[in-house]
Amino acid sequence: MEQQSVRKSYKYKLKPTPQQEEQLEATLWRCRTLYNTALEERITAYRRCGVTLTAYQQMAELPDLKAAFPEYAALNAQVLQDVLTRLDKTYQAFFRRVRAGQTPASPAFRDVTAITPSPTSRWVSMAARGLITAF
Repeated sequence: MEQQSVRKSYKYKLKPTPQQEEQLEATLWRCRTLYNTALEERITAYRRCGVTLTAYQQMAELPDLKAAFPEYAALNAQVLQDVLTRLDKTYQAFFRRVRAGQTPASPAFRDVTAITPSPTSRWVSMAARGLITAF
């Protein structure tokens, strides 16, 4: 007889202190800025040189970014890498739709509310994995 496993999930409600909320907002702002800057870099590289940048090429630039901007040095590298990975997935989905003959919208710049669809679950997940250490 085959043994089945049961997967449990827990849902936590994040209740940050005002200082923690401020730090979360600052982190989201930096992630959004990184996303938009990386998107602009990809667009510019393609228009000027016909070169397509990958997430790994952009991730290789993160140590230089952290050295030039100390506010990014306070963030865990995996948080920044996750932003670039999401941008790369957006590009992959765009080109997948192009190949399928659909008329997709090109990847867009992110506004204040669009960096994560569910910030609470995202932050709890990152805190559980030890990726948020600024608190």
